[in-house]
Amino acid sequence: MLKNSKLFKRLVTTTLAVSLLIPSASFADTKVESVDSIQRNERLPLTKMKEFRGKVIDSYQKRHKRLISIVEKYAPEDLENWNSLFEEHKELREELKELRTRIKEIRHEKRNKKKQEIKKFRNELRSKVEAGEITVEESKDKFQKYVEEIKGNRQERREELKAKLQEKREQLKVEREKAKEVRQKLKEAIKADDTEKINELLDNIYIHLKKRIDFLKEKIQAIKERLEEIQD
Repeated sequence: MLKNSKLFKRLVTTTLAVSLLIPSASFADTKVESVDSIQRNERLPLTKMKEFRGKVIDSYQKRHKRLISIVEKYAPEDLENWNSLFEEHKELREELKELRTRIKEIRHEKRNKKKQEIKKFRNELRSKVEAGEITVEESKDKFQKYVEEIKGNRQERREELKAKLQEKREQLKVEREKAKEVRQKLKEAIKADDTEKINELLDNIYIHLKKRIDFLKEKIQAIKERLEEIQD
C-alpha cells in the first residue's frame, strides 16, 4: 500500500512539474528514470523484510517442534488441542499469503491502467495549452483536481485501518514480552522437572497463541475488505 502510494505520489509530482512544458519524448525518459530510481531505493528494505520473515518462520517452526515435544511428555492429553492450534495457525498464514499475492496482482493491474489514464489526460491538457485554450496554471489546477478525484478518500481509509492494526500490534508486543518471560520460566520448570508448573505455563502459552490466531483472523478480514474495495 505505502509502496504504491509513494510511487503514485512521485508520478503525480513529476507530471505536474514538467509534462506541460517539455516534449513528450523527454518527459517519458524522465518518468522512467524516476520509477526506476524508486524501485532501486525500495529493493533493499524489501529484501530485508523477506529475510526477517524467513527468520521468523524458521524460529516459529523450531519453537513449534519444541513445544509439541514438551506437551507430549508432560501433557499428552492436550496434544490434540495443540496440534489443532498449530494447524489452524498454519492455514491462516497460508491464506494471508495468498491474499497478499492477489492484492499485489490487482494493484499492479490497476496501477498500469491508472498510468494510462493519467497519460491520456495529461496529453489532453497539453494539447489545450498548446492550442491556447487554457493556461499552464489552469492545466496544473485541472490536473491536481483530477488526481484528487482518482485518489478519493482512500488515504483516510488506509489510515483508519493502519491505526486499528497498529493498536493490535502494540497489544501483541506486550503479549510477546509476557510470553518470553513464560518461556524462560518453562525452561526453569523443565530443568526442575516440575510437572505442575510446566502444565500451568503451557496453558499460558496456549492462551497467547490463541490471541495471535485471533489477530491473524482480524488481519485477514481487513485484507479481504481491502481486496473487495480495490476490485470495485
